[in-house]
Amino acid sequence: MTKLFIVRHGETENNRLNLMNGGNVDSPLTDKGVAGAKNLGQFLKNQSFDHAYVSPQQRAQTTLDLILQQHAQPVATTILEDLREFNMGRWDGLPIATLPQGQLLDNYLHHPEQYDAQLTGGESYQHLVDRGQRAFDQIVQAYPQGRVLVVAHGVILRATLNYLQGTPLSKIRDGVSLVNCSVSEFTASLNDQKIDYRCDHWNQLPPAVSQSAK
Repeated sequence: MTKLFIVRHGETENNRLNLMNGGNVDSPLTDKGVAGAKNLGQFLKNQSFDHAYVSPQQRAQTTLDLILQQHAQPVATTILEDLREFNMGRWDGLPIATLPQGQLLDNYLHHPEQYDAQLTGGESYQHLVDRGQRAFDQIVQAYPQGRVLVVAHGVILRATLNYLQGTPLSKIRDGVSLVNCSVSEFTASLNDQKIDYRCDHWNQLPPAVSQSAK
């Protein structure tokens, strides 16, 4: 059985400015994001981790570094390309308020199975959850009895974690969004080459971290 501690990165400048913050853009953590990551590190400092996996994007790596600074023992880390945030194509980096209103945006937000990524030059939700599942399956297979910290992004984590629990593609954006510097806990069991994922805690915030999300 693998115990997964899954973190969304700290608030970034793009989050603060309400910009699309996908797989093709990056921006530094805000002061609030740095403080949140440090506070989360304090919250997790007594947890033992066999390994940490992180997105290749800097905002996730900075968050991981700030968390692990609170640990007395070093934790080996692997950068995993499949943990990169959703590729939003030409929408990446744009102000959310300026996105063209219409069916495409409505599908992006509410009907993932109908979202046509070719119109933005990005990736489909099916491609997103396929690579997200590939990432988590790889982690569980590497540490079938381990305790693993994972730091990535809001859209890929929300969509993938729902999908891993059997949620259909049409519903993977349903439910509560993951806020910056939240930690969700999952248990994964490898049974006859099939991996079963169970959510133990969703979207936890340690004390003193604001619950506002962007």
